[in-house]
Amino acid sequence: MSRLLLALLLLMPGALRAQEAAIRLVVPFAAGQGSDLAARRVAEKLRPILGQPVVVDNRPGAGGNIGAALVARAAPDGSVLCWGSYGTHGINEFLYANMPYDPQRDFTAVALVVKHGMLLAGSAEHGPRSLAEAVAMLRTRAGGAAVGLPSSTARLGAHMLGTLLRAEPVAVPFTSSGQALTALVRGDVQLVFDTLVTSMGGVNNGQAVPLAVTFRQRSEALPNVPTFVEAGIELDLVAWNGLFGPAGLPAAQVARLNAAVNQALADPELRLALARDGGQAAGGAPAVLVEQMRSDRERWGPVIRTLQLSAQ
Repeated sequence: MSRLLLALLLLMPGALRAQEAAIRLVVPFAAGQGSDLAARRVAEKLRPILGQPVVVDNRPGAGGNIGAALVARAAPDGSVLCWGSYGTHGINEFLYANMPYDPQRDFTAVALVVKHGMLLAGSAEHGPRSLAEAVAMLRTRAGGAAVGLPSSTARLGAHMLGTLLRAEPVAVPFTSSGQALTALVRGDVQLVFDTLVTSMGGVNNGQAVPLAVTFRQRSEALPNVPTFVEAGIELDLVAWNGLFGPAGLPAAQVARLNAAVNQALADPELRLALARDGGQAAGGAPAVLVEQMRSDRERWGPVIRTLQLSAQ
């Protein structure tokens, strides 16, 4: 039996190399941000399922476009994948005049992995202590209250919030969530609008006061924090991360990766970890991710054009 096994292994060196080779998971955002944390949790679960190392490669810049473009140019062999987002594969095409890739044409959808709620937070020392106080500040503060916005998704959310409240918040863009939190603590901004997963650090250490989340239902991470919808403000903006390969990824590879993601997301430990971070495990067929992209384009594209938003 051992000789037969050895002979079979010698006949399949390509298959062995494919199993042993690392998968490079390009995360188009800085290490430590919300998308990166979720990516690392999922990558850890995928390794034993796929029988391959899954190495996270952070390539931040241009709202995620730099890292996504790198994957768009990669060979479609499953060795390089993209941890795409609501930004890179949803709204960036409406925010950037010159996109280095086509979100639909240049990628193969694999799976919708996790959804992220957004959180409006105030400073523990300098900001409002409730959503009602934040709303009053946004509506009455001369020149508008300053809101730290570390992503294009946050910028869109702040603009939508201002429209719903008939207020004009002062948008203060940052290149990272850490910079936005620092500005909040210093009092340079009165509010920060960011993903739940990224905001939890500031909330847990007492630097930020959670005011409202954008999920339609309360988050497991902050069960005592109301939703905007509860307060009569129809803001249900939800960000997400999905797994993509380059265009032309073979169907067999897509099926294998999709099955692995769904198996990982069925793990109660991972689902709980994502929930505690402020996310919701998603999953499903590749078509679910394709539909999410289509829905976001149709919903938010006209809004971005009407508001004349652009990348800064």
